[in-house]
Amino acid sequence: MKPDSSEEKRFLSQAPRRTWQEYQAVLKRKKTRKTWSRRVFCIALPLLILIASIYGFSVGRDGSWSFPANPPRPMPTAFDPPSPSPSPKSQGAEPTDIQNPWTALVDPSLFLQETKVEWPIYKDGKRYFVKTTLDASLQAYLNAQLDRRYSKQIAVVLMDPFTGRVLALAGYDGHPGGDIPLWLRDFPAASLFKIVTVSAVVEKHGFTPSTPLYYNGRKHTLYKSQLKNKRNKYTRRITLRDSFAQSINPVFGKLGVHYLSMSQIEKYARAFGFGEGIQCVLGRSRSRLFVSDKPYHLAEIASGFNRETTLSPLHGALIASVIANGGRFMAPIFIDAITNESHEKVYRRRAFPIRRVLSPRTVSVLSDLMQATVRSGTLRRAFRGYRRDKVLSKLIIGGKTGSISNREHTSKYDWFIGFAKEKKGIKNVAVSVLVVHGEKLGPRAGSYARLAIKAYFKAYFEGKSVAGGEKRRS
Repeated sequence: MKPDSSEEKRFLSQAPRRTWQEYQAVLKRKKTRKTWSRRVFCIALPLLILIASIYGFSVGRDGSWSFPANPPRPMPTAFDPPSPSPSPKSQGAEPTDIQNPWTALVDPSLFLQETKVEWPIYKDGKRYFVKTTLDASLQAYLNAQLDRRYSKQIAVVLMDPFTGRVLALAGYDGHPGGDIPLWLRDFPAASLFKIVTVSAVVEKHGFTPSTPLYYNGRKHTLYKSQLKNKRNKYTRRITLRDSFAQSINPVFGKLGVHYLSMSQIEKYARAFGFGEGIQCVLGRSRSRLFVSDKPYHLAEIASGFNRETTLSPLHGALIASVIANGGRFMAPIFIDAITNESHEKVYRRRAFPIRRVLSPRTVSVLSDLMQATVRSGTLRRAFRGYRRDKVLSKLIIGGKTGSISNREHTSKYDWFIGFAKEKKGIKNVAVSVLVVHGEKLGPRAGSYARLAIKAYFKAYFEGKSVAGGEKRRS
């Protein structure tokens, strides 16, 4: 069929010739389209990266949260910890644990039993089994070692810093009808707060372990005259590493007065959980934090030379975990799973990171300082000879002590928080110990920490079941 002549003419005729002005207008429109395409791409790409980072966590079918297997670890030049918001996540709550109807059936006192890490519960006439994160043999051993003669109260907490799984809870309360002081009571943080101060000056002022510092007078006093920024023939020079290891109060008091502001101290303290609620299936523990802009008060809190800033032993283990796991604050986990009689899981708990507190560089500095505390500082006596010990010699150990008396001087609060990890391996544990001494001093917190670390790793190196059924990887 012959095509229509008009159609044929349309296809065969030459396109009209464009003028130079029309050609330039076409080029201008193309250039404008390319420019806007680039701008849209440059705006959309960061937004996609931001959305991907916000939703980097994935939610399982059971409603629990999982953390990526290999989370990115950025190393920023300047790092600010996130300001905790009033939301349950930032206050340390575990939404899937607290709000889950299964965990509401669990009696908290059962976690302190020495011989059982699994027990039955009943719902709608059916029997279910709760499997905890606890190591029953380790918990029984630690309870057997507690001094009940001279100590008023003792609490020992071991935790897996990477997952937040609580591995052992041991404790004693000499008060009639008293509760074991693991999570329900708050105690003066004392020099443990120096960890917060170091974090702030490292992030804000670039301090290193070798940064020189100066002080006058005694190491463990804090007079207003010691806070003056002066040097004379009596002034002593010391590094940040040694001042932390020896817990020198006037050095940290001067850091609070001359280097840090009230808002900076409060921001880093809240990032570590001070003043925030630590909530879990065992109950709720809310540490106290009060910061004013008065210079001497800033010196007191920066050095830990006050009784108003408090925390629980469980909170102490969480702080130690921050240094041990690369700077992340984890929610504590006590229940691994709940199963029915057919061994089907009706509840499973996963690691729940609350927030990143520290940059990797600051974690490295704190780890250095805490190891120096064990080698040559306030923990030197408690860990004497650890390099020759068959178990402890295989570990990298760091810690921080704290001690302060009550106002009546009838009780002395004695702290240890720290970590121990394999030199040739991945096993890692965070430890928190509180001992409240009476008129006579019993075993110190550092001694209990050494005992707990050695017992835990001895079982691990021997290939025995530890930490809720986990065995050593060959």
